[in-house]
Amino acid sequence: MNSILMVTAVAGNIVGNAVFADMDSCMKARSQVVAQQDVTVSCVFTTKKKDNSKQMLGIMAGFMQAIGKALEEETKNAK
Repeated sequence: MNSILMVTAVAGNIVGNAVFADMDSCMKARSQVVAQQDVTVSCVFTTKKKDNSKQMLGIMAGFMQAIGKALEEETKNAK
């Protein structure tokens, strides 16, 4: 999903950013911010990264099960 990112910089250092649904709303906000002295503001297109956290949780759960099984086997073999 694409969105618009407004990046604000003061003296060359990025001090903030905000996400907008469209370029018009970003440009309206930009016009208010650039009224401040020594502030640079850019509106740029960006792509939201896919959230893979659920997939990662599944991988970690499988890993924990494998560790549990290995520990159980090791415990059985130690007896």
